[in-house]
Order: sequence, then structure tokens, then C-alpha cells
Amino acid sequence: MQAKKELDLTIYHAHPVTGEFIGVGEARIDPLDDTFLLIPAHACQVKPPEVSAQQAAVLADGEWSVKPDYRGLIYSTSTGEAHQYHDIGELPEGFTSVKWPGEDFVWTSEGWELDTVARAAREAERERAWRNEEVDRVKWLRERHRDEQEMQEPTTLTAEQYAEVLSYLQLLRNWPQSELFPDSSQRPAIPEGVALALATED
Repeated sequence: MQAKKELDLTIYHAHPVTGEFIGVGEARIDPLDDTFLLIPAHACQVKPPEVSAQQAAVLADGEWSVKPDYRGLIYSTSTGEAHQYHDIGELPEGFTSVKWPGEDFVWTSEGWELDTVARAAREAERERAWRNEEVDRVKWLRERHRDEQEMQEPTTLTAEQYAEVLSYLQLLRNWPQSELFPDSSQRPAIPEGVALALATED
């Protein structure tokens, strides 16, 4: 007598909404017909295909297909702004799954690329703002010294400190014209006497 062939009970489950493969299980044998399997909805005995990163195996009409899967953070190619994406399939136009590297990067046919012109302009603007703030922080020492001299009062700064103030202010004015501008690590160094005078007034 020929041995009864054992049934393969392995089934592959798909998500009821997205259709994506979510796991392996076992079918039940029909108690009225031991040659028939009870396979639940959203499952089949066809093994899903292998997928790589940013792909999903999706079941539709009993057949598996491989679709793009970019769920998670995606990025606007016009602004770099991050958005949560919840759908399986191709990304909408104007978005990429490649993380925006940050300010001054723009999207091109090659991906995100640094806009060197924009970067240089932003760094120059930042350094000019720093220079202006530093001038404002220091110039009152010069003005107070001049006032004290005009009123023939003892000066708070020594002659050496006053000379350092004038020299430092001139360096600050010339900073945007320097070949090293706008490298913040190359900013004019504050003289010791000026730093001491400012610290004394804090």
C-alpha cells in the first residue's frame, strides 16, 4: 500500500492592509478532509521572494511581488525637510530617502551636493556678524578713554592698553578683506590687555 503523502503545512502571512510579508506559520488540516488545508485570509503557500533594503514582498491576488519600501523618514529635495512616509511603493515626486546632509546642500541628478557658493556666502555673513558684535563689544573702551582724556581725568586704560584697543579695532575692520576670511579659526586674536580690560568691567 502506498504511503500517504505528508502535507506541507507551511504558509506565508501578509499584512491585511499593506499586503507585505509579515511571517511564516502553519495551516490547519481540515477535520472533514485530511487532504485539504485551511489557509486563512491574507496567507498563501507560495514562498515570498527575497528582498533587499528598502524593498518589501507584497501579496496581491495570490501572487508575491517586490515593491520599493521607503517607509520612515524621507526628505524634500527642495528644502531638505524630513517627513514621515507610511506607504509601500515609489516615493512621491520631490522626495528622496537619502538623508539631507545639512545647510548648503542641494539636490542634483547626482544626489545631494554642496553648494559651495551658498556655503561661502553664509560663512561670510556669519563672520561679518561676529566682527560687528566684537567691534561693538570693544569700541566703548576707546570712547571712554577719549572722554576721560577730554575731561582731563585719570584714564582707566593704560597707554599700552589703549594702543591695543585701537590696533584690535583696526584688525576687526580689516578682517573681511583678509585672505583668511571667513575661516573662523583665523579670526583676529584679542590682545591680552584688551581682554583684561573687558574682564575687569564684567
